[in-house]
Amino acid sequence: MQAIQTINDTNGITTGVIIPIELWQKILPKIQNDIQMISQPRPIGLAKGEWQTPPSFFEPLPDDLSKAFSGMDEDV
Repeated sequence: MQAIQTINDTNGITTGVIIPIELWQKILPKIQNDIQMISQPRPIGLAKGEWQTPPSFFEPLPDDLSKAFSGMDEDV
């Protein structure tokens, strides 16, 4: 089995790879399983009861942080 070869454009940036068929046949089932897992929606509420939002979460932000989030303060 030959090593994986990269294909580079004229700037030396990798634009593709050449993978031997024997290696591809080993990789493909794993990729298909990962894609199938990603395509399924995650259930809501997996961490229910494991964490609680503290009351301080709902308090207003300090002025400097509030200005930074609104783009008014360039120093932060």
